[in-house]
Formats: sequence, structure tokens, C-alpha cells
Amino acid sequence: MADDKIRKGDPANPKKKKAAPPPDEDEIEEKPKKKRRDVDEDEGSDIGSSPLSAVVPVGGSIWALVALYGGILSCFVPGLWLLSLLAGVLAFTTHKSKASYGSITGNMRAVLGILISLFAIVLHLGLLILYFSNPAMFL
Repeated sequence: MADDKIRKGDPANPKKKKAAPPPDEDEIEEKPKKKRRDVDEDEGSDIGSSPLSAVVPVGGSIWALVALYGGILSCFVPGLWLLSLLAGVLAFTTHKSKASYGSITGNMRAVLGILISLFAIVLHLGLLILYFSNPAMFL
């Protein structure tokens, strides 16, 4: 307090600045408000929103896709199950550590590919055993 009185150049009564008068209604220009984009309205913005993304999904592991489709095809093509099993294991070892939609669905595809491949192994082994036990049945 004592220092305030000694200071030179300070006015005795500091004047407050007057506030600007409010603008008239005529002077106010209305700015157009920006329309907020909703995700529901803009269907094209989502990468995986097309029907084709169900067959060839975007953002997932290519190894998981190979595991799933290879597992499905290995039911009809003997020996393809080996490719599917290897691709499923590679999908797990190369997956991203963050929990995104692509990594979660990639893991699901890899698991399904491995399971279908194991089913194909059992199916083909069963058919081989059946063939060698009774070959006349297949003629």
C-alpha cells in the first residue's frame, strides 16, 4: 500500500474505460451457422460401410483373411488346410496391439480360419480312413 502512494505517474483516480454500447439490431449481421455433420447422414465417410467390405474388409489383417478363406476352401481342396493354419498363426503374431475394430475382427477371422482348417483335417482324415477300409463304397 505504501508503495502505491510513492509511485510516480499514477493518476489519483484511475478512470475505468467505458464499455462499448450494444450494437443495434440492424447492425447485427447473422452469420450462417455451420451444419454439423452427423455420421448417420454421411454414409460414404465410413471406410467399411460398403457391402463389399463384408467380403474384403478394410483395415483388417490380410493373414486373417487368408486364414478364413483358406479354411473354407480347405474343406473342398485337400492340403489347403496347411496354408490356412499358417496364415492363422501369422495373423496372431503380426496383429496390432491396439484394440480397434480391424484388429478384433482380424482375430475372429484368424480363429475361425484355424477352426475350419482343423475341421477340414478331421474331415479328410475320416474320408481317407473310410476309403481305405472299404474302397468299394466309393466306386
